[in-house]
Amino acid sequence: MSIIYKIEPELGIIYYLFYSQCTSAGMLETMRETFRHPLRQARLNVIVDLLQAEMEVDLEDVRKSILLN
Repeated sequence: MSIIYKIEPELGIIYYLFYSQCTSAGMLETMRETFRHPLRQARLNVIVDLLQAEMEVDLEDVRKSILLN
């Protein structure tokens, strides 16, 4: 998968870096993974870096990821 993330609870953020070929299904799965992560806390700010990504987007997956956050 071409998505990595870092959770910084002391800064109050989750940072996602998308690079190369990415799908919205991969994005959704990664975001679900972060919800199971032990550092995950409620009300963290989300930063998504798409500058290096080539996205294949399914609108329904994007809607689901928005609802997760």
